[in-house]
Amino acid sequence: MPRAQPGTHAGYRFEADDSSKTVTVAVFQDYKNFGGALMATKFTFRTGNQVQTITYKSVSYEPLADSMFDLPDAVKALLK
Repeated sequence: MPRAQPGTHAGYRFEADDSSKTVTVAVFQDYKNFGGALMATKFTFRTGNQVQTITYKSVSYEPLADSMFDLPDAVKALLK
């Protein structure tokens, strides 16, 4: 695993709770400073032969409007 910067994590390894005992390795890379907080901007997850990478291009700490969490009208209709 790559070396982590001070105050950051390089990654971790974990095993599934089910009977498969599948092992996943998560690697955190490309730490950037977003308003004083270091955050990994690249996350790579390896499970068996599968690899998934997630990359963040920006981070915002602006508050979100409560309306962003409203259920869509189609879902609200199902709840009636």
